[in-house]
Amino acid sequence: MTTEKVPAFASALSSAADAKRMTQEGIASACGCTQAAVSHWFAGSRFPSRQYISPLASALDLPESRFEEWAAEFFLNKYNSKRNKV
Repeated sequence: MTTEKVPAFASALSSAADAKRMTQEGIASACGCTQAAVSHWFAGSRFPSRQYISPLASALDLPESRFEEWAAEFFLNKYNSKRNKV
């Protein structure tokens, strides 16, 4: 059984939401997306689309610049994990 590390952005989103006492539904409303999309972000299985970064950062008081770093990490790890399966 393999245990996969939760991406840094997912942990940060969860921590920020807890600190602000925001639910996934509240975040979805603030971002104009579905709760299912937010659930994927919190699980670390998907990264937010560009259109959601600004409202998400604003809702959770996170700097937008961090999302660039998290995106690079997320997509590099995703690429490497697919590459290692081949």
